[in-house]
Amino acid sequence: MRSILNRVINFVGTVCWIAIGLYCGYWLMQITTCCSFHAPTGSMRPTIIPGDYGIVNKWKMGARIFDIPAAINEEKVKVYRLPGYGSVERNDVIVFNYPFIGKDTLGMNMRKYYCKRVVGIAGDTLEIRNCRYRVRGAEETELGYVPGQIELARRINHSENPRDFICYEAWPFDSVMNWTVKEFGPLLIPKKGSRIAMTRENTLLYGRYIAWEQQCARPEWRNGRAWIDNQPISDYTFEEDYYFTAGDYVANSSDSRYWGLLPGSFIVGVAGFIWDSVDHDNDDARRWDRIPTPL
Repeated sequence: MRSILNRVINFVGTVCWIAIGLYCGYWLMQITTCCSFHAPTGSMRPTIIPGDYGIVNKWKMGARIFDIPAAINEEKVKVYRLPGYGSVERNDVIVFNYPFIGKDTLGMNMRKYYCKRVVGIAGDTLEIRNCRYRVRGAEETELGYVPGQIELARRINHSENPRDFICYEAWPFDSVMNWTVKEFGPLLIPKKGSRIAMTRENTLLYGRYIAWEQQCARPEWRNGRAWIDNQPISDYTFEEDYYFTAGDYVANSSDSRYWGLLPGSFIVGVAGFIWDSVDHDNDDARRWDRIPTPL
């Protein structure tokens, strides 16, 4: 009897240890290796459609390590990365924390994740001409979903008032720069260590990023120069890499054209492939033809 009881206890103990190991292994994999994401909207059509479930590769950039409770409380946190095998490249599809925790307050929003395509990396000078994305020095590279850009240009060019079907004005929504989704830039995308002169335009473009990096008041332009906390500033050196993102569904995407630059520390990882797809408008039928779909 005691022998049977001992075997039962040993069996239960073994099962418990296996369960604990699997649980710890699952979360270790989620933190360091990969995780799943869900596409609730159509902003990345046709590459990713509502009901798609994808895998995020955290190895390429290296997984993030940071104070999660502090980030949830909307505090600025220091983000560290484990060693990775590469870096984000143009045309990579990425998953990231939405970069605002208020109407115009830059911060890592832990409650909202976006999935977009990178069309400009740190150090690039990006512009939009007739709705087409261009990077100076890499003009031969097609960026983003080109058919969507061509279609948006066609609609705008044949419309008496494009504001009837799209938010036409673009970030930074300044009447002097007057950037639109059709004609935008040139915009220097800051790279860690890059220095800019604090002109009127640069104060407007990069002010909130400087304020976020330094945890200070947003720079102001007055009397012909930039000021931070009533101290004049002639130039600024960035401490972070930034990126410019775009949705493949060009005519309907909340992306960098409207909200600006994405800090590199907000990037979760690079989307790898679609591992499941469910048509929620058709009794949750599984779309087998989309499994797996590389991104």
